[in-house]
Amino acid sequence: MQYFHLRWVPHSLSVEQKAARVEISRTLLASLEKMKATGLAYLLTSDESWFTHYNTHQAKWAKTAAAAGQRARPVLTKQKCLVVVTWSFNGFSHFSTVPPGTTYTSDFVVQTLIPELELEISTTRPKIGLSGKKLHCDNARPHTSKSTRDVFAAK
Repeated sequence: MQYFHLRWVPHSLSVEQKAARVEISRTLLASLEKMKATGLAYLLTSDESWFTHYNTHQAKWAKTAAAAGQRARPVLTKQKCLVVVTWSFNGFSHFSTVPPGTTYTSDFVVQTLIPELELEISTTRPKIGLSGKKLHCDNARPHTSKSTRDVFAAK
């Protein structure tokens, strides 16, 4: 018997969705290959994630990993925090938590996160600044809204 951690199964993807993810990954990989010459110094990636304060450690003894089974994704509780992290080829560029009771909207991104990111980059890499960077985000509404795109277009 071995001690296995139960696998997370967040959702199932269709064959078409899997193929689309592979194609997007290939396109991104090709772009990264082109950027190798510059050392990827101007590419920033940002993502946000919820962290619950109550995180149970679920595992069990079983003969194989398949026999250990699965566990459902934890339900978000009132005790949680949203963490936003921005990193580059050179390491973390910015780390921030969204204050409790604040909604993560495009206004929050434009008025709070982008100025914080600009300040941090201007102190760590003053020659490049945010205008010399490309920020890669997911397609969450706060990232794709017109007001957020307008701010990035002006930079």
